[in-house]
Amino acid sequence: MSDYERDLIDSKSEALLKSFKSVLQNLAKTATLSKLPDELRRHQQAIIEILTDFMTGIERISKES
Repeated sequence: MSDYERDLIDSKSEALLKSFKSVLQNLAKTATLSKLPDELRRHQQAIIEILTDFMTGIERISKES
């Protein structure tokens, strides 16, 4: 893989991570303002935690490569 291709992938990966982080922050903000029943709010919070862990893992992998 050429340096150009690697740089292109890195820049697209960074843009994707920023977008994902923004979506996650908006989801978390919406969850705090939401008037969902407690059970659904717990599910929503669990989804946010899973996505946060996923994003953290992707960031770690992208920094290592």
